[in-house]
Parts: sequence; structure tokens; C-alpha cells
Amino acid sequence: SPSIFRPWGVWQVCLKALSCLVIRWRRRKMEGEEGIWKGKHGMGGKVRFVVNADDLGYSRERDDGIFEAVSKGIVTSMSLLVNGPSAKSAIAKYMKIKMKLDEIGEEVPSLGLHINLTEGRPIASRHIVPSLLRENKNMASMFRGKFGFEQAVYGKKINLEHVRIEALAQIRWFYQNAGFYPSHVDGHNHVHVLPGVAPVVAALVAHFKIGWIRLPLEKTLGPTVDEKRVFFLRRIIANAKKSTSS
Repeated sequence: SPSIFRPWGVWQVCLKALSCLVIRWRRRKMEGEEGIWKGKHGMGGKVRFVVNADDLGYSRERDDGIFEAVSKGIVTSMSLLVNGPSAKSAIAKYMKIKMKLDEIGEEVPSLGLHINLTEGRPIASRHIVPSLLRENKNMASMFRGKFGFEQAVYGKKINLEHVRIEALAQIRWFYQNAGFYPSHVDGHNHVHVLPGVAPVVAALVAHFKIGWIRLPLEKTLGPTVDEKRVFFLRRIIANAKKSTSS
């Protein structure tokens, strides 16, 4: 059957990366410092400016665009979609780049996990995560889609244990194929900040000592005229704010 994953070009990748700029905070002890850096809302930590490209592994065309953006110094971090059609080839290419940069002593772009619960097929057996999948028998092995998953979450149709099983399967797949755990975690369609899903993902991130997790707290939605998309983005921001207080 034809893949539902669609290719992207380099400029689309760059635009998406620039729209996903992340300022990350982390509380940590620094050599020669007291370990507390005062920041907005009382958050401590060193501030880093990161340009992250999501969806590595989505398709070879998109991967080529991401790696070209990396080579031009535009992208400094990537997030791998482990159930994407080109996930394994993307890791192989990343490892070659990593080896080359390590040899010349240059900084290697970080590689994180783009948790996906909305598009494609699960990594875990579909028989043990049925609530994540479409109810249509002809597509029973596929995730519910962006809006379908969100509606199922709010409709209490998602078993959060199934979320844990699938997210864990994706983390393990990443480790088994990359040889290391992801540097960070974020979510395809920002599923990781949805009610109920957020604490499940946070617990796994803490368990595996993954250093960073994205919080989509944008102050602006950017240029868009799609009312459905505006509503979706506003809900994402609201969910992200709630997840920080839970």
C-alpha cells in the first residue's frame, strides 16, 4: 500500500526548523558556580539557542533536506521519527556525519526522539496498543491521525498504558538502532503535551535520564488563515502550559 508519509524539500525543512526554534533551560551545577541561574518564572539553568528539525526518518527526500540544512549550519539538532519509512537509513547517515565531525573535533548536532502517536503504524505490536489505532477495520493497524488522536484523548478513548507501551517501544527502538539514548524528546503534532499523555512521557524521560523535552510555549502562532489549525495550535500552547504545572 502507498506510504502516507510525504516528502519535503530542503527549504520546507528549513522553514519548519526555524518555526521550531527552541530555547531550552536546564538546572544544573556548573563548575565554579553555585548552580542556580536565575531566569524567567524562577527557572534556573543555562540558556541555549537551538534550531531543531523534526521528522528525520519521515522520507528520504525530507532527510536529504534536513542533512543539507545541517551541512550549511542552519540546523543544530534533529528529532527522529522512528516509525518513519527512512528511519534506519537516516540513523546510518547521521552516524557517518557524527564520526566525521568527531574526527575533526567539531560539535555534533544532537539527535532526539520525535514521539509519534498520530501517523503511520506503531512500533509496538498493534495487538497490545489497540486504543491508539483507527476503529476502521480497513485501517486498524494505523494511528488515528492528528485530530483523531486528540479527539480520542479528550473523549477518554485512549488507554494511557497503551501510550506508555508505545512510547517505551519507540525509545527502545531508538537505542537499539542508534546505540545511545536520545538527547531530547518532543512529539509529532505535539502529542507529548496532551492531557494524560504528558505525565506518561515525562516519567519515561526521567527514567531514561533524557536531558531535554520540548515545551511549545510560543507567544505567536505565525501567519495562518486556517481556523482549524489556529484552534489546534492554541490548544497545544494551553496544554503545554498545563503540563508545566502538573
